Amino acid sequence: MSLKLLSIDGSVRELSLEDMAHSQRLDATDPETALVAMRKLNLHQPVTVTLGNSADGRSFSVLSQVRQHCAQQKDVWVTGNLLPDQITLAFQCGATAAVIDAENWERRGEFGWRNALSPATQLGYRAQVWSEVGSIPALRKTG
Repeated sequence: MSLKLLSIDGSVRELSLEDMAHSQRLDATDPETALVAMRKLNLHQPVTVTLGNSADGRSFSVLSQVRQHCAQQKDVWVTGNLLPDQITLAFQCGATAAVIDAENWERRGEFGWRNALSPATQLGYRAQVWSEVGSIPALRKTG
């Protein structure tokens, strides 16, 4: 099984199963168990956080908690059935890299994955912009 590691800096490298075996696994699909396990992490090994489906944002909350717990002392990788827009959010939540299987990498293409790292896609939700607009009808007004 071939894996790619896409780092937040845009670099891509092959990731071996041995590398994955040396990382600490944290399943964010069960937030309660993940938060208990987070307290037992070794700060000298990378952490691989498995994200749940995109409809459940709790996985991203767990990812943020892991980043706060680990500070900047280690790599935090995300994995799961990822889409490019999910890794954008994962990087915003503190992930340093995404582990992507070869099939998913090929399906979306290198451009699709690297595009998720572009500055335009990393802006995220910005409350100050919405508060200046005020309402959906205000968005529809032209000139």
